Amino acid sequence: MKTKQSSRFARHNGWLSLLCCLGVGQLARVGPLFAAEPEAPKDADAKEAKAAEPAAEKDGPKTLTEWLGGNTEYTGWADFAGGGVFVDGSKSAFQRRYGIKADGFGGASSLHWEKYLTKEGLLTIDGQAMVGNEDYAARIGYLDETKGYLRAGFNKSRTWYDGTGRFYPLGEVWYPLDDQELHIDRERIWAEAGLTLPNWPVIGVKYSHETRQGMKNSTIWGTTQVSPGISGVRGIAASFRVVDETRDIIEASLKHTFGKTDAEVGMRLEKTELNNSLNFRTDAGQPAELFGTQREGSDSDLFNMHAATQTRLSEKLMFTASYGYTSLDTAFEGSRIYGLDYDPVYDPALARYPGFLDLNGGSQLGQHVAGVNVAYRPIPTLSIIPSVRFESTGLESDSSYQETPSASALRNADSNKDFLNLAQRLEARYTGIKHWVLYARGDWAQGNGDLEERITTLSTGSVDLDRNTDLAELRQKYSAGANWYPLRRVNLATQYYYKENNYDYDHTVDSTPNNGANRYPAYLSNQNFNTHDVNLRVTVIPVGSLVSVSRYDFQTSQIDTTAATGPALQSADIQTQIFSQSLSWNPLSRLYLNGTFSYVTDITETPANESTLVLGLAPVANNDFWQASFGAGYLIDDKTDIDAEYTYSEADNYEGVNTGSIPYGASYQEHRVIVTLTRRISENLRVLARYGYFTNDDQTYGGYDDYTAQMVWGSVQYRF
Repeated sequence: MKTKQSSRFARHNGWLSLLCCLGVGQLARVGPLFAAEPEAPKDADAKEAKAAEPAAEKDGPKTLTEWLGGNTEYTGWADFAGGGVFVDGSKSAFQRRYGIKADGFGGASSLHWEKYLTKEGLLTIDGQAMVGNEDYAARIGYLDETKGYLRAGFNKSRTWYDGTGRFYPLGEVWYPLDDQELHIDRERIWAEAGLTLPNWPVIGVKYSHETRQGMKNSTIWGTTQVSPGISGVRGIAASFRVVDETRDIIEASLKHTFGKTDAEVGMRLEKTELNNSLNFRTDAGQPAELFGTQREGSDSDLFNMHAATQTRLSEKLMFTASYGYTSLDTAFEGSRIYGLDYDPVYDPALARYPGFLDLNGGSQLGQHVAGVNVAYRPIPTLSIIPSVRFESTGLESDSSYQETPSASALRNADSNKDFLNLAQRLEARYTGIKHWVLYARGDWAQGNGDLEERITTLSTGSVDLDRNTDLAELRQKYSAGANWYPLRRVNLATQYYYKENNYDYDHTVDSTPNNGANRYPAYLSNQNFNTHDVNLRVTVIPVGSLVSVSRYDFQTSQIDTTAATGPALQSADIQTQIFSQSLSWNPLSRLYLNGTFSYVTDITETPANESTLVLGLAPVANNDFWQASFGAGYLIDDKTDIDAEYTYSEADNYEGVNTGSIPYGASYQEHRVIVTLTRRISENLRVLARYGYFTNDDQTYGGYDDYTAQMVWGSVQYRF
């Protein structure tokens, strides 16, 4: 009989195979270090692999209750964890990459307790407090399915960012932030209540207070003179955003069933206050260096109401309808000022670059959205679903500001946009052929609208910008696919889609003639985007518990742009290919092995690649990368197991020698090794020890984001 521990190992098989299908290359690059153990996927392949595992020894030691959910007598647990990371190199790069503090951290990683206060009423309390990682949470809830529920909670989390900026190899120019270890803290306090009385409408109300505060890096970099021998400046100096945001949200919903119809109505009120800023340098490192601060403040009030119904007209026919209305009123203010430090007072003597003072304005948005669809099954093997969606959006805005350096020109800017969009979809699914599933879908959308923009100098009454544009769009997408199960241990899946978006701009009024030096904003008359995409997936279980999943994706996209004074040009040609492969195997009941490999090649070409005006202005953009990983786990005895994982990823696309622009592309090599030892001391006590080793060699940033890190992590979990 197979032990429960070996059954838990078998879950790794199907899980990693599924990851490969979903694009394991990207996932492993940003995956969490301490993710909970996944549940087994409920697909045919995983079940097949599990059934094919070698049987465990009948005379082995007595198995303990499976750790997760095996013993219903335990109603709570306490999990205490702690550890540290020792980093040689860039701490900020490590923290951004893995989302943990590059020092010591510890506390209660998970706390849970529950108790039935009445026959139907369950009280639950959960908590978490990881000092150092700034990860805190508390939650209390009471649920009685025959009456209702009450819940409240608090959570706080931190996201790390890296203020490295850009590195320019010609002259080895680098201007990072003084403090590169940036972070944003998110906090949320919430409470909700609901009534779930039998034969009554289900009513729910919820209030949330959310904040986001801290600093994060920005890719709107400041400028600098990169080398005395190279003309012009480059935008490579690190910049940052100061974030201070508050949101208050009230939500309410009501659900009820009338005969064969399920109905729901809801509303949402949201008040948001933003007091953010973008901070950057101009002429960084030069005698005339200046600091710029662009303040961005706004207060907005959002109201949304929505309703939906679903009616089963017969066994073969279902009808659904929905409607939503949203209004958003916003008042905004701001400035862009240059000085000798961040957040300066305006000084005309230092205003060498375009800026503005005393920006004040507001905008109003109104949106209506309605949709209907029908699900029709004329025969058991055929489903047909047509749907229609209508959207109407109106947006008005008005503002005034003083333009600098002179600060003498008081200007007014106003705009008005109205847009109507009608979208349709038709999809079908057929299962009438043995071992086959066929499906197809078509999407269409047509939109029309108009945009008016005007900038006026109030002191003279002169119109600086006057633009009226009629907008039209046509979008369509066609997709088809098939799943084939020719053998019990083999299945294949393929899909193809074609997508085209066409946008027309008819500028009926344009104060910036297209034969002059300033042709924008009314310059483009048409843009067309089209994409072909095909993918193929093959799953094979050749022998025993060996599972192989292979996937290939190919996508090609083209962008054609037509200016008001010329013919259509192909402005971009993009080709992407992705190959991924995973293998998982349980050669013994106590041992699992898995491996994954993925390779992505992505090429973007534009007419600027062949420009002879400036050498290296825009080279062909290559975004290739590949990744490989290997994992293994072994059940040492009935209480002890060990897991190990190794991941390597690499890109080699850096174009650093560009005399006409900033460097393009990225190049890096990254290693990650994690070993975990778990010991179940008793049925309700478990200890865990983990060691991790990480390296990053990043040529993109001239080695300034390189690091070697070692992590030690331990935890004790007690169930009660």
